[in-house]
Amino acid sequence: METKHHIFCGGVSPQNTGADTTKLVLNLWQNRPETNVRLTIEHLHEKLYKTIPAQFHDLLEIAAYVYCGDHALKRGALDVQTLGANWRRRMHFHIPVRRLSLWNDPKINTVLRQTLDYLSDDYYDFSFYSAKDAPLLQDYFTGFDTGTLPKQKPEQVMMFSGGLDSLAGAIEEIVVKKRMVTLVNHQSTPKFKKLYETLGKGLMDKCGDMKPLHLRVEINKAQSLNKEYTQRARSFLYASLGATVAMMLDVRKLCFYENGIVSLNLPVCAQVIGGRATRTTHPRVLAELQELFSLLAGEKFTVDNPFLWNTKGEVVKKIMAANCGPLIASSRSCAHTWETTNEHTHCGVCSQCIDRRFGVVAAEAEEFDPLRQYAVDVFTQSAPKDADKIMGAAYLEKAIQFETAKEVPQFIADNPEVRRMLRYVEGTPTGVAGRVMELHQHHAKEVTGALKTLLGRNLDGVIKATLPPDCLLRISYETGSPTTMPAVTENGNALPTTSAEAKTNPDLPMPRYLLRRGAGLWKVIYDGKEGEIDLGRGISLVAYLLFNPPPGGLHGTELANRVFGQEILQEASLGADGDSTRRKIEKEAIKWNAVMKDPGASESEKAEALEELQNLADSLNVTRMDSEGGADKQVRAIRRAIDRLIEKLRDAKDRKNNPHMALRAFGEHLHKHLWIPSSRFSGTSRSRARAGVAGQFTYERPADVVWVE
Repeated sequence: METKHHIFCGGVSPQNTGADTTKLVLNLWQNRPETNVRLTIEHLHEKLYKTIPAQFHDLLEIAAYVYCGDHALKRGALDVQTLGANWRRRMHFHIPVRRLSLWNDPKINTVLRQTLDYLSDDYYDFSFYSAKDAPLLQDYFTGFDTGTLPKQKPEQVMMFSGGLDSLAGAIEEIVVKKRMVTLVNHQSTPKFKKLYETLGKGLMDKCGDMKPLHLRVEINKAQSLNKEYTQRARSFLYASLGATVAMMLDVRKLCFYENGIVSLNLPVCAQVIGGRATRTTHPRVLAELQELFSLLAGEKFTVDNPFLWNTKGEVVKKIMAANCGPLIASSRSCAHTWETTNEHTHCGVCSQCIDRRFGVVAAEAEEFDPLRQYAVDVFTQSAPKDADKIMGAAYLEKAIQFETAKEVPQFIADNPEVRRMLRYVEGTPTGVAGRVMELHQHHAKEVTGALKTLLGRNLDGVIKATLPPDCLLRISYETGSPTTMPAVTENGNALPTTSAEAKTNPDLPMPRYLLRRGAGLWKVIYDGKEGEIDLGRGISLVAYLLFNPPPGGLHGTELANRVFGQEILQEASLGADGDSTRRKIEKEAIKWNAVMKDPGASESEKAEALEELQNLADSLNVTRMDSEGGADKQVRAIRRAIDRLIEKLRDAKDRKNNPHMALRAFGEHLHKHLWIPSSRFSGTSRSRARAGVAGQFTYERPADVVWVE
């Protein structure tokens, strides 16, 4: 049975919550002996402070408790094979508030829960109580700044994380557009305080007379509360803080600045789901925050992301265009704050660091982003953990997939997360989906362009194999990158890549591992021994996987589509019929309607079901999807084709009826490094179904095997 966590806050007495529950006590009120959370707001100007509605005092405290509860309660597992099943926690917060009737209003309560449910991929419930001896908001201030007051009132409040995107946003508003803004920064760890101060000073020097107000907020928790690393609720605290500051300054606009690739955050592989997939500035989250803040303010309150349709490279170019390139070095993008140091402010291997490196190279701004700041250069050095290696390879693989997208329906079929944002961006679903595809294609061109630049710069190390085999340049080069370059052997000798090259360059050694399609057959060289394989679906599928090994697995329907094309697929009885879209949606709708009618389902579960039903309705306008039956048929057919090929190879005989050493060795290689890894995704047994995504295929290439086509 699922465990439910009850979090009692601000002096609310823990109650008897029954079996299968846990209890956690949190308190940030300093007038209570059991205080284990401290919230401090620095540098608020005394003359700008004004009394604000009590509900925003409440909002800030609710957000602080949610943030700490998110840290203190671990998710079910560190692995991703369970596909998020153990990641979704059920948390019931018991919180005292000053405006009890307002927080018990069904509309506000629903928006609050829905926002947090989607943001963190957990289930939230709240019980509110009348606050007694509640502190004043001033109690959270470390002291008022009595320095010089800005000449004009701030026009808006913007969240300033200290990353490249928020730096570009501040430069755009203050340096380029000459607007007066207030920067709000949530400082999650004090070890980067000096870095933020350096960045702030550099920004101030560029602002002239339009110097912004800069408020820093810090939350200190008891060490025992630091258990969960995903921190998906942090951005709710971040936004609530910004909204509270905006109310203080009599401003009704809050801006986040984050590039659209990170904001939309399509998973880089099938396993990056649930609480692992950040949704900080997802259009749905911003829309729901806007609704919540407007309800609390009693008037329209805008929450916006002006960089939604920009890539990381474009964001960096904005910094360069404003002649602010030197500020890049002081910005911080790394997600692994617990691993970084003052010397190495970036780990170099998380998705944010990888995204930053590609964006900086694409914008030709490397001189302002010193490599010494990265603990690992993901392009030319070995990543310390297998998960880090997979992240880099998966990031690149996904970008290549984006670049090859041709039609909006297929793009959405490949990236169903797109459906979740269509209703939250202005425009028709088809039009919005088209813009999303174009954004990701532009991102892909930046990534592949940057990769070509770095490969060219490090070509000698790649060809001679002096770079580590698991660095991103070697991985992309040896597994079929978007650039056209000769393959290399493990000792660094260049190999012929075509038959014509082999004839015109007789001095080049023949490869140890080759798979090449010829007239009526496939030629294979395995460990220096040659053989031939008849044409067939199985060898075509295997060849694609060998030259394009997907780190996170590739679903059978997509594998077949890439190899054969949709028309041939249908002729081979591998495709779905023409009514599959409607049947798939109807099947999904039945599932979610059952949740809506289930008397035992929580309000959060019903809200999620309603959202999914609305998403399914939207998707009718923009995509055609395979039915479950059609997809299953494709996967079974593909597995049969590959299975028959491998078994045929393992039993292969030469013309003298003796065991064919090359083909049998090749068959054993495929069995070990393709069939068995793919079987972990097959779902043919309960243990295998738990291990990965059903219907996925993959190839795990040994480090000493380099295939030439």
